[in-house]
Amino acid sequence: MLDNSNVKGNESTNKIAWVEVSSINLLLKKSVSDAKVLTGRQKPLDSVSILAITIIDSRGHEGFGFSYCLRAGGAGQYAHACELAPILLDEDSNDISRLWNKMVWLGA
Repeated sequence: MLDNSNVKGNESTNKIAWVEVSSINLLLKKSVSDAKVLTGRQKPLDSVSILAITIIDSRGHEGFGFSYCLRAGGAGQYAHACELAPILLDEDSNDISRLWNKMVWLGA
């Protein structure tokens, strides 16, 4: 059953209250190589950079998402997420499409 008590017109009263951005560097026990490593195009994969995001809204609902980078880009991905995170605060947590577009155009 849906709870519509938090909806006023087209806008929800659920506001994003907290955003946590985390960067995790997962070291692999054994490096992974493929044909691109043998040809010199890539270095062996010895770690995976994981970007983790936790969002909590004003009603205590919690969401979690993650992304990852192989070899390069993890630090840049984390820096970009840290720059975007504050713009989510006090936004309607149910208006995902609008927030996605807002973040995309801020990064364009």
